[in-house]
Amino acid sequence: MLYVWLYGQGHLRQNDGSVIPLYIQQNPVYGASPVAGSYGWWGQNAKGASTGMYAPSLYYQPVMDRLIALMQALGHHYDGEPYFEAVDFQEDATIAQAASAFGTNALYSDSAWLTQIKRLLTASTAAFPHTSIVMDNSWFDRPASGVALQQWMAANRIAAGTADSWGQSAITTYGTSNLSDGIQTLIGADQYGGAVDLRPKMARMMAVEGTELQGGYFGKFGGPWTPLDLVNALNQTYQASHVFWTHFFGNEAFTPPVPDAAKWSNLAATVSAHPLIHTEYPAGYP
Repeated sequence: MLYVWLYGQGHLRQNDGSVIPLYIQQNPVYGASPVAGSYGWWGQNAKGASTGMYAPSLYYQPVMDRLIALMQALGHHYDGEPYFEAVDFQEDATIAQAASAFGTNALYSDSAWLTQIKRLLTASTAAFPHTSIVMDNSWFDRPASGVALQQWMAANRIAAGTADSWGQSAITTYGTSNLSDGIQTLIGADQYGGAVDLRPKMARMMAVEGTELQGGYFGKFGGPWTPLDLVNALNQTYQASHVFWTHFFGNEAFTPPVPDAAKWSNLAATVSAHPLIHTEYPAGYP
């Protein structure tokens, strides 16, 4: 499985091409950035900032054209590989956040971003006719676009994913209103128009990140959750056909430390004993 990460953390440093290629940053055809003489991105630019993010301007067609070209090349290379499971695009909220949270950005709008995501996903399914394409549709600036994208995905063989999988105990206690618009629309519970259960119509391929297993990011909702609690949600609420777990080797020096249950040797045993039960594929998926 290929996981496509769409943003950088912190601020974009000079001559750093690790997230956004330098040929994009150096060419004005890719659109303005917050920094004069730099192009094709938006977000954090203050040196020394302890928090923030930046991301390529994928809502602008010339920038998206380069990502589409990459997906076409990857499809040519990998689509025929029998053990290549899926391509998963990390959540769209990161692009919206980077584009709108750091000053005026004339290029960004939810409608522009929605249009370019559809172009990307359409091109990706064409490049990977035998491989699942997953979109972690979470949030736009406004809910309507997130609802519309999830509904479009269900009609165009794009699997539903998420970067933030909750344990079932949290969903039982707090309900679904704090889940992303994409996931609320998937289960037919969105307050902004996504009231039809889409789970029978699209594959559900979820990700479980370190924050769900180890960190305190979801502390106010009872996280981090045990692997079994997450499996219960994957089976009961998400009805996941696949799940991609963060692999903790057990020697990571984190604060707080990785719980024993989340270390791979123990996690693998839990997953083996409590398998996913919704492994069917809807019609039209590879």
